[in-house]
Amino acid sequence: MIYNDRKMLKWQGFFLSEHNEALAHIRKQQPINVKEQQTSEVISQQLERSWLSYQPVRIQSNIRINGAYQSAICGQVIGFNGDLIYLVSGANQYVINSDDIWHVEQLEAEDTVNGSD
Repeated sequence: MIYNDRKMLKWQGFFLSEHNEALAHIRKQQPINVKEQQTSEVISQQLERSWLSYQPVRIQSNIRINGAYQSAICGQVIGFNGDLIYLVSGANQYVINSDDIWHVEQLEAEDTVNGSD
């Protein structure tokens, strides 16, 4: 008889109640405040300004997960490669396709500590 692997189902018993509470909290988060869509020219200008001045930005993408927009990503632009934009925020690094960007706004350095939208 071959063992029937249940994949992640068998690991559900190992989650602590704190993990389950955190996951439930994430699911119940308030809806994202969707900003006005910007043109690709404005988005490019904002990203270039961030890159040249080492100023952090908040990027809102047009990607939806389960019908809700993703939280905005805050960070400093550290480079470009074709349509890809590279950001860093603390120890986190992000790669975002420019076609997925809905809105970009400049932030003060302290705002990146407060996190996303």
